[in-house]
Amino acid sequence: MTLRHWSALQAGFECQWFAGKKLEKGYFNAESLELVKPEKS
Repeated sequence: MTLRHWSALQAGFECQWFAGKKLEKGYFNAESLELVKPEKS
């Protein structure tokens, strides 16, 4: 999932992700999201 930006109107972050072959998007409040740092290779 990719965090795109904060929306004051939706009171959440706009996110996008792939569901199968389709790109989906939606809004999530900050408390429901968890930061995941990339693994070092």
